[in-house]
Amino acid sequence: MRSTRLACWLFLLVALPTAVLAWLGARMLQAETHAADTRVRQLYEARLGEQNRRIQAFVQGREQKILELLVDAETPERFRALSRHPLVHGAFLLGADGRLQRPAAGKGSSRSEVAFAARLQPLLDRGALVFERQESRRRSAPTMRSGWVPWFREDGLGLVYRADLPGGRIVGVELSRARFLADLVAVLPDSSEADPGFAAALCGVRGQSLYQWGGYEIESDSSPRAVLAVAAPLASWQWRAYAPVDALPVPAAGVRNVQLAFGVAAVALALAGIAFVIHREIRRSAAEAATRVSFVNRVSHELKTPLTNIRMYAELLEETLEPNEETTTEYAGVIVRESRRLSRLINNVLSFSRKQRSSLTIHPKPTDIDELIGRMLDETRGDLEHLGIELHAELGFGGTAEVDPDALEQILLNLLSNVEKYASGGELRVETRRDLDCLVVSVHDSGPGVPRELRASVFAPFRRASEQVNEGVSGTGIGLTIARELARLHGGDLVLAESAKGARFELTLPVCPPAHSTTDGTGL
Repeated sequence: MRSTRLACWLFLLVALPTAVLAWLGARMLQAETHAADTRVRQLYEARLGEQNRRIQAFVQGREQKILELLVDAETPERFRALSRHPLVHGAFLLGADGRLQRPAAGKGSSRSEVAFAARLQPLLDRGALVFERQESRRRSAPTMRSGWVPWFREDGLGLVYRADLPGGRIVGVELSRARFLADLVAVLPDSSEADPGFAAALCGVRGQSLYQWGGYEIESDSSPRAVLAVAAPLASWQWRAYAPVDALPVPAAGVRNVQLAFGVAAVALALAGIAFVIHREIRRSAAEAATRVSFVNRVSHELKTPLTNIRMYAELLEETLEPNEETTTEYAGVIVRESRRLSRLINNVLSFSRKQRSSLTIHPKPTDIDELIGRMLDETRGDLEHLGIELHAELGFGGTAEVDPDALEQILLNLLSNVEKYASGGELRVETRRDLDCLVVSVHDSGPGVPRELRASVFAPFRRASEQVNEGVSGTGIGLTIARELARLHGGDLVLAESAKGARFELTLPVCPPAHSTTDGTGL
């Protein structure tokens, strides 16, 4: 499980920075592409702008020429001459009321004049041929108001130029579209000026190509690199610039994508190498730690045999001494007590080591609870009295239960050892009772108790009331951890209960605990 979590964390160490780097690289590539496209568009727009200025100069020249033709065109002779001019497709004259006076749609009008009048009718209906405000005023100079009227017909763009006359009348012409376009093309660059990396097309209202120059062949599905609208009155026309992708002054997108992919792959490989080194070092450290734990485990096993012999012969010595040999008896008692304490420490270390390897197990069997606990209390009574602790036992379970006697003994010894460390003096009350199908063992002392800020972590490994080595209380900090783990292996629990004074631990074990398999054959 730990190896899987480590692999997941190392995978995230490689994957997350790589993903972020790839995202940032893609964003930078997108921004660079956008900036490059903007520069290319501006370059081509500047190139199209030169042609746009040619068109503007041509339109201004044509406007000046038409305006000269409109001067004094109100007389019938001049109007007929205006209608027959090569630049003009048709001429018209509006009265002061904005109605069409010439060409007349009645008798005496030619078929072309009647058709021209019909074409003008939509413009007349919209009032597009009159100026915004007409004023009757004397004119002392030949200057007149004039302007263009773009005419969007079904077959394309038509251009009307009109000017006002004295008396509020308006004279105007529809330009010959073929002549206008032919004269316009004459001022644009010659299509023979081939530029193999560029092409420009002048497109009409419906996007149809009116004129094209440049050496690059425009395909039907080609997208323009830049679009620029022609100035009024040809604002419905567009210049469109085309160029092959490899002619752009920036690296192609495919090249940049490959460069980005190689960069991200290089970073991913570097992170993977770092993760591999970290994983190897962690595995090596874990192996070294396992070796140390195994060494401590073996040493603890080896210590148990001589310690058992020391304890046995110390007890025999204590029993065979004469009562009046007080000093010798005291020394033998110290040897017995210390050997018992060392035995508890070794058992806790071995149990904790098995717990870390997930091989801590129990072997339940029918056990006389009160007899077992009574015998344990008799063995420890002398040690408790030596510390000034008065022991009171109320063993009321009355029967047997399916428990592991060695595990139950280790739990109680750890609880009693806790009392010996922190509750010098006062009294200790040990009770057993039956609560439905559970055995409840209560160990309640009258010592200082557990500080409130430590109550939530009192069963955590290596936690003590004080972390100072020279505090005067010995121990490893794993006794309560092992005790609760053994209780939970029985299907019960060990908790720190509320008490007005001192510390009260309650052990709850089911009479018939769940079965546990032994993984290493050692048990406790």
